[in-house]
Order: sequence, then C-alpha cells, then structure tokens
Amino acid sequence: MTLCRYQTFGDTLTRLMKKYQLTASALGAQLGCKAALRRALNEDISDAKRRELYRAICALHLFSPEEETELKGSICVSKLGLSRYLYLTALNQLLYSGSCASQDTYWLDSGVTLSDFLTGISPEAEISIICINCVFPAILDAFHALLKDPTRRAEIRHYIAAAEPDRSISQYLLYTKELIFDERYIPFIPGKIFDNTAHLPIDGNMLIIRSRSGEHEQEYFFIIKTGNSLYQFLGGNCKGTYHFYRTLLDSPDSSVPLRTGARPPVDYSNTCLDLLGYELNRKTLVLSPDLSMALVPPSIVRSSIAEGGSGNSHTARLLLDRMESLHAKRYDYTQLSRKERALLFAPDCLKRFLHTGRLIDHCAEMRAFTPSERLLIINAMLTHLEQNPNLSIHLFKMHPKQLQLQVRCHEKLGVTLYRDSSDNPHLLPYVTLQSETLANEMADYLLYSRTTHCMSREESIDWLKRVRDEYAKCLEENHIIA
Repeated sequence: MTLCRYQTFGDTLTRLMKKYQLTASALGAQLGCKAALRRALNEDISDAKRRELYRAICALHLFSPEEETELKGSICVSKLGLSRYLYLTALNQLLYSGSCASQDTYWLDSGVTLSDFLTGISPEAEISIICINCVFPAILDAFHALLKDPTRRAEIRHYIAAAEPDRSISQYLLYTKELIFDERYIPFIPGKIFDNTAHLPIDGNMLIIRSRSGEHEQEYFFIIKTGNSLYQFLGGNCKGTYHFYRTLLDSPDSSVPLRTGARPPVDYSNTCLDLLGYELNRKTLVLSPDLSMALVPPSIVRSSIAEGGSGNSHTARLLLDRMESLHAKRYDYTQLSRKERALLFAPDCLKRFLHTGRLIDHCAEMRAFTPSERLLIINAMLTHLEQNPNLSIHLFKMHPKQLQLQVRCHEKLGVTLYRDSSDNPHLLPYVTLQSETLANEMADYLLYSRTTHCMSREESIDWLKRVRDEYAKCLEENHIIA
C-alpha cells in the first residue's frame, strides 16, 4: 500500500515544476500571479483560489493529461488534509466499490505466492496464523483465498496497530471487507497497557504460520521488509514461535478484539438485543441500501414473524413475544430518542424496497412485508419524522454505484456492518467493530456525505411523501387495498 502518490497541491506542483525545470518566478510570470503561486506552494491559500490557479496552469498545457489529473486530485488532499482524505477515500471504496483488487503479489523464496503457499497446505491440516500488521491487499487476499472453503480448519489472528496515515482502521477495513464476516478471522487492536505510549505498541510486519496434521507439525516465520517479498527465517527450528507470540500478544490488557465476540445463533431477537446496547441514548448514523428494520412498527414485525414459519407451539409463542418486545424497545429508541438518528440512502433503494418488501437486515425468520405493510411503514416513518426533529432521512441527489452494506455508526462506540448473507450462509450477517477511532472516521464520512451529496431533511421528506402517494395510488388502482 504505497501512499507517496497522495500529496498536497503545493507538494505536487513543486514536484512537477522541478521535473519540467520551472521556477516559481518563471511560472508565476506566465500566470500573472507570482504572489498567489508562492502562497499555493506553501499551502497558504483558499480552496477556491487553489482551483482557480489549477485551471490557469492547465490552460498553459505545461503538464501531461495524467499529471494534470494528479494535480487536480491533490486539491482535495489540501482541502481535507492527508489523514482525513485517506480515510474518507478508503471508506468510499469500501462501501461502494467492493473489495480492493491487489496490485502486488508477495513471493516466498521458493518462487510461489503466499496465496499458493497457504492453499497448498494439505486440506486435512489445521492452519493457525498470527499476522502482525501486514495491512497489504495481497496478503489479505491470500487469507481470503484460504478461507474461501467454508470447511477449511483455520484460524487467523490479526493484530493491527492503527497508525496514520498508512495504517488507519478505515484503510485496514477496506482490505478486510470479506474477511471481517468470517469467524475464523479474528482481528485485534492494542489494549490498555499501550495507552499514552510514545511508540507504536506493535510495529513491523510479521507472519507466523503453524500447520498441524496428525502428529506432524510445522511452523514458518516470515517478515516483510521491502518491496513485495516475504523473508523467511530459515535458521534453526521455528517450533514454539507461534505459541510464544500468541502468549505475548494475548497477555491481559495487551490486545482487544476489534470485532465483538462469538454470539449465539443469529436470530432476530438476539440481533435486537445485541444492537440495543450500542443504540441506547447515543447518536446513530445509518447508511443503507434501503430502509432499516429499526423503522418497522412492532405490529408489522410480529405478523411477519408469526406468518414466516415460527410455528404455534408454546415455545414458539414465547420466542415471538421476546422478539416483539426487544424490537419494540429498539423501535422506540429510534423513533422517540432525543439523540440524533439519521438515515442516508439512495432514492432507487426505497423503490426497490417497495417492489420486494425485503430489507438488507431482514431476518430469515420473517416473510417479506406485504404491499399494505410497506405503505404503513412509510406512513409511520413520516409521522415520526414530523414529530421528532432529532430523526431525519437524507436521500442522495446522485449516486450511480450500488451500496453493498448497511452501516450503523454508533457514537464513540463502534460501527455495525450488515451484509446480504444469502450467497454465503456460513458467513456472519453482521459484525460490530468496537473502535472509537473507526466510529469517529465513519461519522465524519457520513456527515460529510450528508452535507455534500444529499438532499436536505425537508427535501427528503417531500420526496418520500410523493413516492408514498404514488405507491398508494398504484395499490388502489390494482385493488390491493380495500
């Protein structure tokens, strides 16, 4: 993950001027703004003036089209700051562009790739891996290839010390989008004993791999030093290395799981219970491909579960009562809370919900919502929006890319990611990442998106009313509602 291409406008322009042997005085004379150019080189200029200067430079055709594009991109870096630019960019790629494709391949001394090495270990063997940092797409792709087989016996313990700007939690998450939903992959961040330390608690990039098959056990120890090669320690027997590092890294207070621990079987009642602790009396920002189950009235949830195959036994009725009770609490917190609740989504997503009656966080125990229930959900949401100024929706003005995840950002606590689990039932449908840093970065991303790319609250409500009226008219014309 090389970040040298991300530079401020002043640094990028200085580099290009040096390449073409242009002095500030000579270029300033051609532009007719020597003082403004010098301020831009020192990053002491407004964003509007920087863009004006960029257009004037392009008019002179001094640089290639690729270099002009690079210079244009650097304007955003100067406006946002390098750190903020990197995590906003990473989160945008994570949510809308899918997993990041690898540009590098990490080779072992034997001439095979890391992915070939891991998948080449006997399928009967149990593989245990300790990964320290290694936030490189090719290495994480190798982990993904190993875990692609849901029956593979493997455990990957990944210890990452977040660092700015090239090892942020958001940057890391971009490359672990699929891994994070697999229970065999266990991520950690530094614990309490590293608070207020002057240096990174876990530095460097290391891999310790242990394979066990019957009585046979083999361990490998690698470091990443330069370029795209894994350097293997070949001197002596590596046996015991895995146990040593795991004991060291798992000592009390030295590391904290980034993802919430293993949960009981994921059903709707456990989902509600899991989320209540994060949503209770806290600002919650949601970015979703459609609406959220938290906006569905409890009576509709009860009907959907009761008719979705829960059965009529005494135990089934008790479970249904528990689901309804927990959902009602979550619904009340969402609709009546004095803390801010904001939902961001694209207009086409709502239309898709009205067509299918299913949401991305729809529980498998529920049937799809009927057309009349879909209309009731919209009406209930509009009622609460009018009664509670702390609840808002914001529709994107334009967003051509399809959002793949639902994101729930819990103020200062963490981020919950939902995914459609129908294609990979062995993967978790949702995970909560407990990181205040990630929560802050995600909140900044969502607030920035709301301000920059979305309609206002009032415009969004007006749009929602129009869609509601059109849908109600369509139902009436087709005699779906009596």
